[in-house]
Amino acid sequence: MYEIAPHVYLEDRYPGVVVGLLRLPQGTVLIDSPPCPDASRAWRTALRAFNGRGPDQVLVYLDYQADHCLGGRGLSHTIAAHTYVSEMFQPRANLFRGQTAGQGENWELCSNPQGMRWIPPNLLFETAISFYWDDDDPVTLQHRPGPTPGSIWVLWRAAPVVFVGDAVTHREPPFLADADLNVWRANLDFLRQHHDGWTVVGSRDGVLSWERIHGFRAWLDTVEALLQDAAAQKTEPAALVADVVPQWLQRWPAPTPAHEALFHQRLSHGLRRLYERQYYRPPRTRKRRRRTKR
Repeated sequence: MYEIAPHVYLEDRYPGVVVGLLRLPQGTVLIDSPPCPDASRAWRTALRAFNGRGPDQVLVYLDYQADHCLGGRGLSHTIAAHTYVSEMFQPRANLFRGQTAGQGENWELCSNPQGMRWIPPNLLFETAISFYWDDDDPVTLQHRPGPTPGSIWVLWRAAPVVFVGDAVTHREPPFLADADLNVWRANLDFLRQHHDGWTVVGSRDGVLSWERIHGFRAWLDTVEALLQDAAAQKTEPAALVADVVPQWLQRWPAPTPAHEALFHQRLSHGLRRLYERQYYRPPRTRKRRRRTKR
């Protein structure tokens, strides 16, 4: 665990996501949890050593993906998230059995993740919620969809720092399956306009440079143009994925063969679902009229 600003800590040694911690006078805000069982246990041990019995803790789920919330058990009795995240938890069985396999999430590289238990959020909000655990500035959770409908950011002006979840990814390809590109780009424009000079933390990278943020925002423009052009040409989803994904993989070189397969799976699944959901209109088949005998 290392400090990136006064009382703001990151831990990037665990596979899955970069987890965060804000240490305030009246409590501790934990941001996300490692999905792999051994990493989740190690994080709990590190927190006990760091905080002792300390003040109260609240755990924040930046998203509903397993990478963000599978390891939440035992971290806090209070778990905050957007209301949409709670809706996504409702159909899930309490016992995790790899329900989201095939989507290219990092938990798929964990050893024996089956058997862990989902811990649903119990502190929900629609637009924003603040924790007044600091003498000067509250920690605020804001609904910032785009990567998914339930994505949120965590802001603390005292640092100043903003955790943006999967809104920007540099070391790994993004998740596109549930994305809304127009909303996503608008929120990144808001980030650039209102949080210039802040420390920006991504769930896959840790601290992000503004150069990388600008580059990712520009890439989203190219994705939008690509999908619109493919829809205009009535390109079949399978053909689009086969043509585009190998090119995109060059942008995110994988550290291992296992990660390369995972990244390919993530982009293939995400691109196809996004295209079919928002852009592609399959050709209509003409129904034959039945002739009636006179």
